[in-house]
Amino acid sequence: MSSYKLYRLIGLLGSDEIPVVSRFLEPPAHNSDKECSRFFRELVKFHPSMEHPKLTNERLFKRLYGPLPYDDQKLRRLRMKLKVLLERYLAVAEIDLGPDLSQKALVQSLARRSDYGLFCEAVKDRMEALDNQPYRGKAYHFEMAHLWKELHYHPETNFFNPDNDYLQQHIRHLETYFALATLQSGAEGLLLQRIVSSSEESRLMEPIANLSANGQPVVQLFQLMYHLFSQPGLSISLHDLSGQLHRCLPLLAPDEQRFALKMGIHYATPFSNSGSREHSRFMFGLYKTSVERGLLDFAHSLVSPDLFTNIVITAALVGEFDWATAFMQDHGPLLPEKDRHDARCLCEASIRYQQGIATGDTSFLKDALRQLALISVRSNEKYNLRMRSLQLRIHFDLFLHKEEGYDNVLELARYFENHLHNHPHYSDEKREAYLRFVNHVKALFKLASNPDADGSGLDLYLKELSSSPRPILQHWLLEKAGELRQSPHLH
Repeated sequence: MSSYKLYRLIGLLGSDEIPVVSRFLEPPAHNSDKECSRFFRELVKFHPSMEHPKLTNERLFKRLYGPLPYDDQKLRRLRMKLKVLLERYLAVAEIDLGPDLSQKALVQSLARRSDYGLFCEAVKDRMEALDNQPYRGKAYHFEMAHLWKELHYHPETNFFNPDNDYLQQHIRHLETYFALATLQSGAEGLLLQRIVSSSEESRLMEPIANLSANGQPVVQLFQLMYHLFSQPGLSISLHDLSGQLHRCLPLLAPDEQRFALKMGIHYATPFSNSGSREHSRFMFGLYKTSVERGLLDFAHSLVSPDLFTNIVITAALVGEFDWATAFMQDHGPLLPEKDRHDARCLCEASIRYQQGIATGDTSFLKDALRQLALISVRSNEKYNLRMRSLQLRIHFDLFLHKEEGYDNVLELARYFENHLHNHPHYSDEKREAYLRFVNHVKALFKLASNPDADGSGLDLYLKELSSSPRPILQHWLLEKAGELRQSPHLH
């Protein structure tokens, strides 16, 4: 798309918005220049790509001004004027979406005008509207704090009236907002530290995390989310956590629902990676809730590729193959275009792999390898790590079925190690966890390929696996070790 901001703004418009914008640009309500309206009609001929050999400044000028000599400065001024009008349309369109922004704008407008009674009435109407909504998260407390502040600092407010405790109300809501925002940022920061190096948390974090919630369920939930990540390995009842999450979801705005569900999922992930079927099922349940609540849309109906792949991989892990396939069909087209190919290939491979493990049919495993081969080795790191670890596992399984060679598996392991060592942007925790995984795979592979191995070697391997820091995919290593123990050549 063109680098002109005007063209990019037009490209964002939906086809059904074009007639609305055309009416918006008709003089004299928002626009006093008829040339802007004509200019827009010419430009929308190239909507939505806003790219075409005929989309040139010279041709546009001729369409607008006929035989007049080309004047670049005149066209630039017209382009700037239309850009400003389109930005104004987008702002007005947001206000027209619902009463919330209209009420906020009315309060701001009346605060600057001379009728104190109308201002107070608008503030109280907005407060009543907020109280009638179910949400009691950050946005609610932030706006309530702002409204009470507007009342307190208005020059006509009578401070000597004992009923006007506006400042205390402002402080109460502001404290709750600050606590929720700090807890959410703190939990997000701790989660980020699992993946990449990040800065230290606020010095106020610990006092807020242990602050009395005063019976506010949303604050209690956010405190719990922070504690789950500040105390690694903390184990709580999944039944209780699920109950608390589902009781609070109706009180949270969509972005906060996403946060709460994401934290619940990431809390369960290490347990799932250690082989806990209960935690894997818990994760799938939360992902399913996200889908059912319509929480996947991001930035104009796009779906996060990370979330998309996590949902499919988890669904496949618990055997929900039909659900995973239906989800991919429904939401795959909503992936960002740059991620669509790699994400779908990784997900298809994950489904085929789990089907192969469930059925013992190696044709599924080979189909999974074909899907992974479609992902470039120079793809985004989030696909690269998963692709390489899945490749290694599939080749190992094929070796156990005597359908893969010894050298190929070891070569894959070496390539994976080199990749991890040569990419310093991975967090130390993530890199070391994957390196431990590769080392354990190689050790297990040597046992599997040694015809003279016996059960004592496997016992030593399991002892080292349980005593060392936890590798990624530990549950898979334990499963494969269990399969080897049943192998005839180890008896």
